[in-house]
Amino acid sequence: MKNLFFLIALATTFTFFSCSDDDSATPDFFVTAQIDGQSFEADQIVGVGDTSFGELLVFSSGTETSTGFAIGLNLPASTALNTSQVIEMDDLAITFTDADENAFFTVGQVTISSFDTDAKIMEGTFDFVATNDSDDTDIYNVTDGAFRIQYQ
Repeated sequence: MKNLFFLIALATTFTFFSCSDDDSATPDFFVTAQIDGQSFEADQIVGVGDTSFGELLVFSSGTETSTGFAIGLNLPASTALNTSQVIEMDDLAITFTDADENAFFTVGQVTISSFDTDAKIMEGTFDFVATNDSDDTDIYNVTDGAFRIQYQ
């Protein structure tokens, strides 16, 4: 877990904010989902590419500052496109933290629909169940997740 938190901390140093003149337009970059039926829309999005593990890995995080919820997606460039990837508890491919910065184990799936290493943009969908590491009765169901992030 220490490596995961180090990588998330590293990613937060490269924060990007998506802004648009038209609030009704879809932003260029986003992380959205339903968390227990409530809309989640990240207003802070971070993306960092890292090759120190032998291949390109993209560590990204979307935070909704009003709730303090953060969803992280940590995916290798070699992930097959348009194929649902099952995420097990130990994979750390999807991360979730709440307003109190509690870490959660996640089990679910992610599908990458587009991964452009030249433009450094990754896009796809996800859903998962997040269970608090220290309190297995503290559970969030995250559905209808979608992301389009740019990484450095």
